[in-house]
Amino acid sequence: MAVSNALLRAVLDGIPAPLFVVTEDYVVQDCNQAAAALLLRETMATPESLQRLCGQVVSCAHVSDHPGGCGHGPACPQCALRNSVRSAAYGQNVVRRYARMLLRIGGENQEVSMLISASRLPALKLDGQASVLVMIEDVSELAELRRLIPVCAHCGRVREADLYRQSVQDYLTRNTVVQFSHSLCPDCLRELYPDLVSQAEPEETAEPSDPENTPR
Repeated sequence: MAVSNALLRAVLDGIPAPLFVVTEDYVVQDCNQAAAALLLRETMATPESLQRLCGQVVSCAHVSDHPGGCGHGPACPQCALRNSVRSAAYGQNVVRRYARMLLRIGGENQEVSMLISASRLPALKLDGQASVLVMIEDVSELAELRRLIPVCAHCGRVREADLYRQSVQDYLTRNTVVQFSHSLCPDCLRELYPDLVSQAEPEETAEPSDPENTPR
């Protein structure tokens, strides 16, 4: 039994996550109601009036970085949205990427944590081009919660899911791109190596003697 267009539209609109149909040249051809409600708030566009590049549709703040608009700015080669569409259109069946995108929201630039999923639609050709179904989920709240690190108030070690405790330095090294350099603050240096500090500190200069009383 063939699925009717009306049923397909009902299924897409019934999905609470924003969905877009994007061609391989990054033009948004359609979207579901969740996408129209959440990501098109700046332009008040409707699914029927899209036909614009994906950066314009999601209100990417970098669209204005170059007169050519979306795809021409210095940040565009690293754009997770464009790269996901390209990967799905020309290779991988399903692509999932986490990215922080700078969006224009309420007249201000806001960095939003996004989970982008892209899947090629092999049975759907639009103007002779491959089409990709893109899901964009705002995971900013989840990303913020993950930044809360449970630290023991006594030993200062971090708890992970397996209850193994490790130092904050080890935790950040394993879970982030943070790198550490080591040195001693002046107070710790004096406490641990008092002899070195005393040798390094300049000696007090004696009062100059009276020339008349200086032995000749």
